[in-house]
Formats: sequence, structure tokens, C-alpha cells
Amino acid sequence: AEGLLTVAYYLCTRSTAELGACKVDMDGLIFAWRDTRTDRWTYEEVDTGTNPADFDDADLRNELAFGFCGLEPSLTYYAAGEVIIAYRCEVDDGTRSKRKVSQIKLATRSLLP
Repeated sequence: AEGLLTVAYYLCTRSTAELGACKVDMDGLIFAWRDTRTDRWTYEEVDTGTNPADFDDADLRNELAFGFCGLEPSLTYYAAGEVIIAYRCEVDDGTRSKRKVSQIKLATRSLLP
């Protein structure tokens, strides 16, 4: 959109003072834009992956391999101005082996204001 600065990025840990390794329940893909006319930034969470805390079963929570989501984002636009973000997630392979596999995802967003 004209007059907007846009960015897509992987956020390792959401707004915490903790530093070091990324925590799977605090990471995610963020899309942000700044209206250059007002100098105001707007942020949206695009994908935060699977959060282990979302599972009630403690045994299942311990056995599933949760991965990071939003890695290596690439931002582009359709001719009409819709936003497209391609990114990589590490996901559970569907077995109890806790092996992670990479999955490429696409997110789209309607026209910005």
C-alpha cells in the first residue's frame, strides 16, 4: 500500500526480559507496518505455531515435539496490494519420535488501510 513501510519477521521471545534460547511458546511470525504519513506502527501476529500449554493432557504435552514457527519469512504483494508471506515452521512429524520436519506455509492478508 502506498505510504506504508511493511516488514515480516520472526520474533524469538515475546516482550520478556529473558534472553537466550527461543521458547516455543513465546515465538511467532509478526507482520508490521508503519504509516509514513502518521509515523504509527501496527503489529499483527501471523502464526505462533503450536503452544504446548494448549494441551490439557500432560502426558501428550510431554510426548509431542513442538516446533518454532515463522522462520525465514519472505514478504511480497499481489498486484492488487494484498500481502503474501512465505515462511517455515518446524512441526512434529506426527509420530511419537519427537522428530521435527520443516513445513513451508503461506499467509495472506487483505489490503492494508
